[in-house]
Amino acid sequence: MGAAVVLLAGGFGFLGGRPEPTSPGAIAGKSPNGGVTPPPYTGAPLATPTRQCGSSPSGPPGVLLDVGGRSTLGAAEVLDWQPAASSEAGGVEGVAGPQLPPRVDIRSDIAAEVWTAGRACAVGWTIEVLGRPASDVLEFVPNPGREPGLASQNRFRLVLADYAGQSIDLSATLVFPSFTLRAIWPLRILPFSPPAGVFKAARVPIPTLMGCDVRLTLGNGWDARQNFCPDAVGDNRGPPTRVEPGQKLEFRFDHADWQIDDATIACGHLSVTTFAFDSSCRLEDTERDQFSFTVTVPDLPGVVALAISTCGTQILADATNRLCGTWYANLEVRG
Repeated sequence: MGAAVVLLAGGFGFLGGRPEPTSPGAIAGKSPNGGVTPPPYTGAPLATPTRQCGSSPSGPPGVLLDVGGRSTLGAAEVLDWQPAASSEAGGVEGVAGPQLPPRVDIRSDIAAEVWTAGRACAVGWTIEVLGRPASDVLEFVPNPGREPGLASQNRFRLVLADYAGQSIDLSATLVFPSFTLRAIWPLRILPFSPPAGVFKAARVPIPTLMGCDVRLTLGNGWDARQNFCPDAVGDNRGPPTRVEPGQKLEFRFDHADWQIDDATIACGHLSVTTFAFDSSCRLEDTERDQFSFTVTVPDLPGVVALAISTCGTQILADATNRLCGTWYANLEVRG
């Protein structure tokens, strides 16, 4: 596994509300392997629970991974025990067990959540993707004094899209006032295939160039560029496609459930990897519906390029995904 990456920071906020995502680095500064010195407790909490804490557990609670309303108990082990600290402990729902669960499939575009049975609050934690030789630390809040006022949390939101297409092991080490508990889940993060933006002329595909500005934003908040290049396009080697003046060209996304938003289209020229607007190339006759955008080829003989800037939206029951940017078609208009 590579260097540590921050994928989530759910679980920070004021009691009773959904926390805003916050970088774990804003709390701890470094991963546990970096020799962190925790900040002194000044009376202001670093993290407060997403839901009101339940009774302090007398024994290790179950730690569950929730994905789309389906919960899986993690394989758990107690790392240390301090019985003297448990005099005021109460009972909890669920118990920790050593049995490793079957591998859990998680879609890249939804968030998962680690939570404790009975709303038992950990006062410190390390959540990481285990790797060899190094692990990726997702969230780390140290609390060597086990002070509940410094940090308390019972739900942790995870966004794992950076591991799309991989099988991983997720570990949550939770520090409670009387013991430390580690739970592990084997996971498979399912790949996400964004659609391609395609041009067609009379149902015949036209080679389409993805712009350097295209970004994918998943329903769980994960966001990334799809085409790393410095100019308008990254590769423009192919010859232009011959079209007739006045011919209708259609742009749509090649996945049937992706709608096309309002689009802006420009006409100009591609010079290697850069696009230059041409004011003499006018595009006035356009049509659009929910899933396509149609433009008429300008009456301007020679090589021209069309640039369409738009967003595609996929609306699912549990996620709304968006792909935004510019797509280009290099054309040769017959004289």
